[in-house]
Amino acid sequence: MRKNDVAKLAGVPASHVYQVTARAVQDAYSDRAASVVVEVATQEPAFYWRVGNKYYLDDPYFGDVVAIDDLDYDPEIGLHVRK
Repeated sequence: MRKNDVAKLAGVPASHVYQVTARAVQDAYSDRAASVVVEVATQEPAFYWRVGNKYYLDDPYFGDVVAIDDLDYDPEIGLHVRK
């Protein structure tokens, strides 16, 4: 769990960072176009965080903590940070 990394990335105190479930992330993005990103990002066990209305993926196997809105999916390379 990298709650402090999320806080630093979001520019807020750690007390403003809340752990959420994969289901909460899926519900938050249910009406957005990036649903394939959320589907892939929530398939494997990981930690998910919420700061305000922004959600973060905390999966050490994937890499650094990253905002879900900054992710993209390509069938050939998989889940990756949008450039």
